[in-house]
Amino acid sequence: MKAAPFKNLKVLVVDDEAPLLNLLKTNLLTMGYSVAATESAEVALKKVAETNFNVLVSDIRLGKMDGLEMGKKMREKDAALAMVFITGKPNVNGMASAQSLGAVQYIAKPVGASDLGENVAIAARWNIAQLINLAAEKYFSIREGRLSILDNKFQRVKAMVKNEVLKTKDASSLSTLAYARNPQSTELFSVLDQKMAPYLRIE
Repeated sequence: MKAAPFKNLKVLVVDDEAPLLNLLKTNLLTMGYSVAATESAEVALKKVAETNFNVLVSDIRLGKMDGLEMGKKMREKDAALAMVFITGKPNVNGMASAQSLGAVQYIAKPVGASDLGENVAIAARWNIAQLINLAAEKYFSIREGRLSILDNKFQRVKAMVKNEVLKTKDASSLSTLAYARNPQSTELFSVLDQKMAPYLRIE
């Protein structure tokens, strides 16, 4: 099994077949992910409203609400959530629908532990890339009062955020800053202040 590429990655698993749900959860826990699991799309939406997950792993065919409809609602809340959809009946239309939601992976059942590990790791790295950008934007807009992705100082901030994440291999501090209502209270913001002081106007 492929180990989680970062520590403290949160994965939400949704499947209305209890045996498969438990198998997916067990495999992901073994790989080092923090896992929440549910058989219901409705419950999954409530969980997403309460917690910022890094990766969603969901069957497409669920109960009243299918996985794609659920994914659309989740995407409205969180543009950085990486989605992996699983289906027993893969087809071009289903793949196109998943891709339109920004799904990172679309895989067919049965899903072995190796395939699961590879696909979730890819999704997790995609999510981390999105969060690096969000965290850098949040920090830079506070310190500079404006945002231009072409600004050399912004690119320096983004590189610094990436370096810190790669150094610690921990997703939690990154997620905290990316989603923080009060970014300046976060640990990563303080670290960036120390490193970016020579380049930005930091009082």
